[in-house]
Amino acid sequence: MLPLLRFLRGRRAGQNPTLLLDPHTPTPALTLLLLAGQALLSAAAAPPGTPAADAVLRECLRRLATSPLDDRASVGDLAFGLSKGELERAGDEEFIRDQARRICSETVPLRRALALTTRPSLLVLDLAARPDLEDLLRVLHTDAPVDGADTATRWRSVGGGDVVRLEVDWLEPVRTSLAVLLNTVEHRAVLERIAAEGRVDLTATDPADSLDDFFSLARVTTNGESLADALRRAAASRS
Repeated sequence: MLPLLRFLRGRRAGQNPTLLLDPHTPTPALTLLLLAGQALLSAAAAPPGTPAADAVLRECLRRLATSPLDDRASVGDLAFGLSKGELERAGDEEFIRDQARRICSETVPLRRALALTTRPSLLVLDLAARPDLEDLLRVLHTDAPVDGADTATRWRSVGGGDVVRLEVDWLEPVRTSLAVLLNTVEHRAVLERIAAEGRVDLTATDPADSLDDFFSLARVTTNGESLADALRRAAASRS
């Protein structure tokens, strides 16, 4: 239910979220999707029965009814994933399309990535569809746990090494997670600094004017060696 809500919130926020449904998603889950859509539209002053509400629900139904193999799309996507048996029989295009959806699912958009000299690299995230994360970052900055937040991170190299996916899981003060994609060429300076220091700052507030102004952020410790290895493999793949 939560992934469906996040997908719909992302659509309402003007983002291009991707959600890959499990191939064995039961039919009642699709009804929950429509209920979630109705609730969000009602909260946005577009009650069920209005043209705006009907248009969104028709689009949801269209996407659910469309085969995930009909067209290649890695963003703005809602589709069923391939089952284990289908993956074994899938051709290259079908396999790549399914994996692209898996990689992009549940990621938050990246607004800016800054490689700073006096502090850890800063990732500015668009959390319009994740108010839970925005609240968490604010709490971690203003009332952090005495011993620090308990987190786990993973780096995954995808797309032939051109993209890395950072996954962060918080175990306290609440259990939640986020994932963000970074380009190993465009964001190389940022990624190299994170790999060297083993830490990164996350924020939902873009300090466009001055880093000296107050803004909420959460500092995350990560495995620099794992990221450095992903960057080496990406460079070898390009060469």
